Amino acid sequence: MVCDGGMDAASGFTARTAHIVAVTSALAFSAFDVLLYVLGQRTDGAFGPAAGLALSLVADIALLWLIRSPRTVAAIALAVSVARAIGELVAPGTLTPVHPLTRIVVPTCAIVIIWVIVTVRPVREALSFTVAFALLGAHPWQPSALATPTGIAATLVPAALAYSVRARVQLLASLRARVAAVEREQHLLAEQAVAAERRRLATEMHDVVTHHVTEMVLHAGALKLTSESTPVRTAAEQIRAAGEKALGELRELIGVLHGDGRRNPEPAPRRTETSDPVEEIGDLVRVARESGGTVTLELRGARRPMTTAIARTAVRVVQESLSNARKHAPGASVHVRIDYGGQATTVSVRDSGGDDRHGNPALAGSGSGLGLVGLRRRVELIGGEFSAGESVSGGWQVTASLPDFGAPARPGGDA
Repeated sequence: MVCDGGMDAASGFTARTAHIVAVTSALAFSAFDVLLYVLGQRTDGAFGPAAGLALSLVADIALLWLIRSPRTVAAIALAVSVARAIGELVAPGTLTPVHPLTRIVVPTCAIVIIWVIVTVRPVREALSFTVAFALLGAHPWQPSALATPTGIAATLVPAALAYSVRARVQLLASLRARVAAVEREQHLLAEQAVAAERRRLATEMHDVVTHHVTEMVLHAGALKLTSESTPVRTAAEQIRAAGEKALGELRELIGVLHGDGRRNPEPAPRRTETSDPVEEIGDLVRVARESGGTVTLELRGARRPMTTAIARTAVRVVQESLSNARKHAPGASVHVRIDYGGQATTVSVRDSGGDDRHGNPALAGSGSGLGLVGLRRRVELIGGEFSAGESVSGGWQVTASLPDFGAPARPGGDA
C-alpha cells in the first residue's frame, strides 16, 4: 500500500482531503479530552490532576502527522496506552483518572489511528497494531462487564470497517486493471486483423498488377524483336526494362508487407552498404526528356554515396515527382536538384506549373491519390523530413531532406 510519508489511492482519499481529516480529528479529539477533564475526569498522583489529560493530548496532537507517518503515530498511541496500563497497575490514579467514565486505557483517538493503519499499511503490520490495541482495550489485568466489551468494540469495529473498505477498493482496482487489459487485447487483435486484411489486399493487388505488367513486358519484348524501326525498338526496350523493374519492386514490397519470412532471391542489402542514387535519378531524367519533357538535373555540394535505403528513397521521390508533373502539368519544365549538405542530403523537384495545373483529367485521375502520402511515410521512416506544396513561382515543389551517415565524398556538378 504505502510507506510512511504518503497515502495510496486505495485509501479512498486524495492527499489534501486526508490531511484535512487528520487536522480536524486532532482538534476534535483534543477538545473531547479537554471536556472530559473539565467534567471531572482528573488524576490525583504525583504528576498532578492533568497528567492523564497530558497523555491524551500527546496522542491527539500526534494525529497531525497521521497521514505522513501513520506507523509512528500508532506507536505513540500504543506507548500512551501502555503507560496508562502500567500506571493503573502500579499506582492507580497517577496516569488514569480516579473516577473515570470508562476504564479504557486506549486513547479515544485510537479509532482514527486504527482506521488509517488498516487502510494504508501492509496487512501484517496493520493486524499487529490492531491486536495490540484490542488487547490493551480489553483491560485483561482487571476485566469488567463494561470495560472489556467497550474496549474491544472501540478497537475491532473500526478495524473491521476499514478492512471491508480496503477490500472493496482493491477489488475495484483489480476489475479496472482487468478491463484495461481486455481493451488492450481487443485493440491488439483489431490491429492484427487490419494488418492481415492489408496483406491480403496487397497480395491480390500484386497478383493483378503483376499479370498485366508481365503481359506488357512480353509484348514489349516481342515488339523489339519484330519491329524494323529503331525508335520503336528503343521504346519497346525501355518499356520492357521498366516493366521488369516494376515487377522486382512489387515482389520486394509484398515481402515487406507480409513480414512472414518471404524474401527476394537476392539477399537484402544491409544498412552498412552504400549506393549512389545519382545515376538512377539521371536515368529517370533522361527518360523524361526522351518522352518530350523539359527536365534539368542539378547537383550541389560534394557528391557522396548513401545507404541503400536512403538512396532508394531519393530515387522514389524523384520518380513520383516526375510522374506527377507529367500528369498534372504536362509541358511544364521540371528542375531536379540534389543538395549534399553537411548533415542531410536534400532532394527537391520543382515544376514551372504550366498553363493548366490539372493537366489531362483522364491521366491525372489514373493515380491512387496516395503517392505523396506514401512518400512522406517513406521519408519519415528513415528519419528524414518531407514537404510538398505550391512554390513561390507558382509551380509545385516536392522536397525531401534525407539523413546522412558519413559516406566518402566525391566531386559533383550540374547535369
